[in-house]
Amino acid sequence: MILPARARGMEKATTEERMLKCINAGVDQFGGEMIPEMLVRLVKEGKISEARIDSSLRRLLRVKFEQGLFDNPFTNVDQAIKTIGNPEFIAAGELAQRRSIVLLKNDSNGTGKTLPLKNGIKVYLQNIDPDKVSKYAVVVKKPEEADYAIFAFKVTNTIH
Repeated sequence: MILPARARGMEKATTEERMLKCINAGVDQFGGEMIPEMLVRLVKEGKISEARIDSSLRRLLRVKFEQGLFDNPFTNVDQAIKTIGNPEFIAAGELAQRRSIVLLKNDSNGTGKTLPLKNGIKVYLQNIDPDKVSKYAVVVKKPEEADYAIFAFKVTNTIH
């Protein structure tokens, strides 16, 4: 699953404006973005200089060289097959993700703490089975109809 970029503070900006803002702020690498053609177009239009791209590339490659990623460029195919998609490693990664969930704020909303949520509230769900939630809350189709939004981020192990 490809997650859309979260443009906190720039929700009304175009995708191009967001990309320009990020690059001008010093971002060297976008994670989860699948629009390299926009970056190429911005360079061709002169909105981002090739020197700026070269600068990012130098910083990114320097770290990879320092980590020794180019010291032995040959992959042991047998070892890669055992490692990539290994169910034990996937389970460990999923457990680490579950353990890394952090409640940033459990603030009072006038009736006590926000959590645990009260039964009967309206919730918007993403990547969660509504049947499992409907016994605790009213599931709505649009985020603006909800009291709360609950997201589950799924990790896929797709090897191309």
